[in-house]
Amino acid sequence: MEQKFDIAKYDAYFHDGYLVQISHENDSVILELISAEMDPDDFEERLPFSKDNTLRGKLHMESVSKVLAKDKDYQGKLEMEYDYAEIYDLEVTSSKVRLFLFWQNLGPSIGKDPPPAEYIIEGERIYWEPILELPYPHNYNKSKS
Repeated sequence: MEQKFDIAKYDAYFHDGYLVQISHENDSVILELISAEMDPDDFEERLPFSKDNTLRGKLHMESVSKVLAKDKDYQGKLEMEYDYAEIYDLEVTSSKVRLFLFWQNLGPSIGKDPPPAEYIIEGERIYWEPILELPYPHNYNKSKS
């Protein structure tokens, strides 16, 4: 199901949100994302908020032509590097998604935290699919992806 609103208008609200899962098949990439909490009264239009006033869903990118990961062309399948990532910055345009992430593990910390990472994904078609019940990373069951 495609969005009824332009997710790019709300990308700033994903600061302090979460990247929960990545699916990359052929030339299609799907990012499962949760925004930071938002106040529904701040918006004139009705948005598909979850119970805790976050935007939750899948950001679909189709006909992906380029993936940059950590300033390098990425070859192969884009996957989660750790259990989840905190989103520092998300920018969405009609043909590009830019993510600046802090990767996190759910288990005990081993050594230093991973360095922040930037990802740029370019594609011909980008759209949002709301999934109001998308679980937080600490509740995520990978078999449900």
